[in-house]
Amino acid sequence: MKTKDLKPVATNPDANGFPGPWPPAGPPDPEEVSVCKAFLGRCERTKIPRVGSYGLKHIIERWAGKYVSNGACIQAALDLGLVVRPYGPGNPNARLGVSRRSVLGVATEGPRHAA
Repeated sequence: MKTKDLKPVATNPDANGFPGPWPPAGPPDPEEVSVCKAFLGRCERTKIPRVGSYGLKHIIERWAGKYVSNGACIQAALDLGLVVRPYGPGNPNARLGVSRRSVLGVATEGPRHAA
């Protein structure tokens, strides 16, 4: 795997995720991004992104006890330098470079964040 493959390849999600044929939603809420960063920062990074942003958003919501947008989840991953791969044109979701096992582990630990 080349070094360039370890870096995020996607940028600029809105609150819904990546742009598509729907109206833009505006930027992700900074508080939601902070909650997602608190969760993702505790997960093990992977070189190959396999965890879907939309499913992960729901896991983070249960963990934090509050709503977070798909775009906030993606933006947090980008801010943390995780590998982010959009599913493709017309799809707001992305695969994120965190281990599934660590996601489940963090989810069972309960929230520990300032937001």
